[in-house]
Amino acid sequence: MALTDAHYESYWHQYFQEMEDDFLSKTQEFDEGNISAIDLAVQFTLERKELERLDNQRKEWLSENVDSIINEAEQWGKEGYKGFRFSNSSRPQYSFDTNPQYVQLKSELKAIEDKMKAAYMNLNKGLMNVSSEGEEIPLPKVTYTKPSVKAEIIKR
Repeated sequence: MALTDAHYESYWHQYFQEMEDDFLSKTQEFDEGNISAIDLAVQFTLERKELERLDNQRKEWLSENVDSIINEAEQWGKEGYKGFRFSNSSRPQYSFDTNPQYVQLKSELKAIEDKMKAAYMNLNKGLMNVSSEGEEIPLPKVTYTKPSVKAEIIKR
């Protein structure tokens, strides 16, 4: 029996609502002191790993079937299909490494970046940010990403 659009939409809404309710239940367990932060972090890390695997499966299928999807979507025009408009989002990627001048300049830029990073690190260690010739080395602008937890699964 085929699901109608309304049943299909309701099914997915319920499915994701259950996932959200499970998340909220687990965080409440933490708030109430029934589970430790590290245990919950392990659970969430494993869930995220599995969700990423499932996401990658779907991305791969979409990529493998892009021609069929786009051909079928063209029949629906600008109005789209079930609230979606599909298009091929591939774009060209350029590599300039075939140009020796580009490669040389890129190498020189990397050397400047490395020197500026080292000067910044030296300044943080209480040393001066000067070259061996006594020239002041400009410091890079440093920003930090939002703090996050990185969890690595230890292979046994």
